[in-house]
Amino acid sequence: MSGISTLFSSMNTGSLTSGIYGSLSEYAIIRSGAYRKLAQQYYSGSSIGSSGSSITRKVSPTEYDYKRGDYKKNLDSPSKSESSSTNTSTSTSNTTTANIADIKKSTESLKKSSTALTQRGSSSVFKQTNGKYDTDKIYDAVSTFVKDYNSVVDSASGSKSASISNRARSMINLTAANSKLLSKIGITVGENNKLSIDSEVFKAADMGQVKSLFNTSGGYGYQVGANASMIEYAAQNEANKANTYTGLGSFSNNYTSGNLFNYGL
Repeated sequence: MSGISTLFSSMNTGSLTSGIYGSLSEYAIIRSGAYRKLAQQYYSGSSIGSSGSSITRKVSPTEYDYKRGDYKKNLDSPSKSESSSTNTSTSTSNTTTANIADIKKSTESLKKSSTALTQRGSSSVFKQTNGKYDTDKIYDAVSTFVKDYNSVVDSASGSKSASISNRARSMINLTAANSKLLSKIGITVGENNKLSIDSEVFKAADMGQVKSLFNTSGGYGYQVGANASMIEYAAQNEANKANTYTGLGSFSNNYTSGNLFNYGL
């Protein structure tokens, strides 16, 4: 400490000097690690008694998160203290967290089933054996695609976001434009914009036409996968809008999770 005192003694500027010397004792405590230990005890829910024993101090999750800097809150399941009007969070998103999660899940599945149909080479479901297609295998892959497509239609219809609705509408319009070709292989479009597949008609159809729709670059299956990606992108933008601050000053991330400024002690 003497070396530090000597260093600062040359900075004799009246009140500034007295302020610096007054802080040296605190600096010594920081260097000794005392502050660190006290902070660890405080945030772990305990404090040090006069006898040196540990005394349990109850800390509410809200207080703990706020003081520690762990700004993760889920507005879909707020704590009792956060459910009051003073602790609400304002979001600029027009859709709910649950709906965003559903859209993400359904679009991921549709992209996966679309990719499975567009695979080429030995991994393709359209690979022929002795000059014949495996119609059962192709049917299973297309049936999964139809199921995933309908899930996206369902999840997107529950959104109040214009961007999500517009991209979902683009996918529906794409299907409408291909409805005649789809009907030839047993896939029809209902009034609710969902697809249905007739197994008998499909398996009796020309697999070359099925391949043209689902296994070509720029084909129907490929374009639906691209539309699914755009719907997911729009949902992610809505999720970003949901990142707001609560009435307690804590950062709320409705969809993604993150610990801002959480560097620990």
